[in-house]
Amino acid sequence: PRLKIQVHRTHTALYSGGSYTLALNGPLTPFTLLENFSNEGFVSPLVALPQHWPRANTKTAASQLCWASPMKGIAGANFQTISNKFLAITVQPALSFAIYGGFLLLDDNDTVVEAQAIRGPRLGGLCLNLQEPSAWKVSFDLKALENAQRLQPTTIPSIRAKGADRFCWLGPHETFTSGHDTFMPSSTGGFLYTFNCNGKEPIYFPLSESQ
Repeated sequence: PRLKIQVHRTHTALYSGGSYTLALNGPLTPFTLLENFSNEGFVSPLVALPQHWPRANTKTAASQLCWASPMKGIAGANFQTISNKFLAITVQPALSFAIYGGFLLLDDNDTVVEAQAIRGPRLGGLCLNLQEPSAWKVSFDLKALENAQRLQPTTIPSIRAKGADRFCWLGPHETFTSGHDTFMPSSTGGFLYTFNCNGKEPIYFPLSESQ
């Protein structure tokens, strides 16, 4: 599997500890019409930028990376009332970032130097290559991720259609513990999905070693 990412204007994304904000202007202006919506989203813990991470501008001083979840309220938003305003989602990376999430690349001062939005698999852009899915070890529960609000509602329609209700970015070398046992899902990072189908266990997609 391949995941498309596309850069959008870095000055619209501000990082602050465990969250980020986007300025609701330009293509994001229609979001001001939504109820129960916030221009804020959760971020994963910062990790060192992987050596071969795809970047639009290799001259920026990016040294860290985190995942930025879709903005709060997106999963329950009623887009039908302003559907024509969102037709540009496939071509506007800022819209894709707000609705589907993306990656923030930061410098040593925690300043965003590049924002990478998730896009549809058939669209152009940089690529992240994913390995085939693996089953999550059920002996390691997800309470720590839930308590940290890292498990967020899935917003990509094609993934939601498969029954995946929540997802989370797993950092490279992130390790989980259960008693005396430890579990490191991926040395490269990846995406974890949980399902609303009875009996279907969580799965995760590790990133490939080569990008």
